[in-house]
Amino acid sequence: MEKRLDYITDLMALGPTANARTIQRRQTAHRLAIAEAWQVKPGEKILEIGCGQGDLSAVLADQVGSSGHVTGIDIASPDYGAPLTLGQAWNHLLAGPLGDRLTVHFNTNLSDDLGPIADQHFDRVVLAHSLWYFASANALALLFKNMAAVCDHVDVAEWSMQPTALDQIGHLQAAMIQGLLYAIAPSDVANIRTLITPDTLAQIAHDNTWTYTAGTIVEDPTLDDAHWEIATTNALLTELKLSTDLRDRVKPLLEAMSHNGTASLATFTGRITF
Repeated sequence: MEKRLDYITDLMALGPTANARTIQRRQTAHRLAIAEAWQVKPGEKILEIGCGQGDLSAVLADQVGSSGHVTGIDIASPDYGAPLTLGQAWNHLLAGPLGDRLTVHFNTNLSDDLGPIADQHFDRVVLAHSLWYFASANALALLFKNMAAVCDHVDVAEWSMQPTALDQIGHLQAAMIQGLLYAIAPSDVANIRTLITPDTLAQIAHDNTWTYTAGTIVEDPTLDDAHWEIATTNALLTELKLSTDLRDRVKPLLEAMSHNGTASLATFTGRITF
């Protein structure tokens, strides 16, 4: 496993900071654990929605082998992201040894229509750490309805809102504050928008006569995501056009969040079957 982890990590485009490879290695290890929880098999044809800079895409491409293929979809443009843009990260990945197993489409919202994948069928559709970016549970349900035309099921992975350790509370509070701020003042600068939980997924499935099956929990408190979300939450207070009164009300929550640990929450996995 360690050898495979290092191999995939070394295929990724790295940022300019001295610890970029260490951070990437942790992210890759987490995606390997998610792929294991999903039981990804060689030869599969996979559609990944919300592929970002390709962290999971690279892991999946390695897992499916030379007979499989991974198609990444992202609503963002290729010039989005920092310190590396999505386009830069994907150009690096596509130029590597996994490139012939990968395809990516930017500026693509499959909630609108199936666009570039309309005539394809996949062994599985996956979303990892992208459920919270949807504007509402209804928007996610609409995507799932479209996915039923190209696949029999969707595998998901997202942060769990049930902390298993006290030093994960900061990550939880950051997510909850961001979700609350988006509900009060919806904005394009928002990162987290709707806190989708297993209960939400079960309700979506029930409403559409589908089935939701809970999977395993993936624990990795060493990830950097809690740090990033806490920093993002603090930045939102200056970026959003909030009233002075509301800012004053939120500030104590931010102070508590910053003192409640920086360990990342566990990740739940599950499957919607159509």
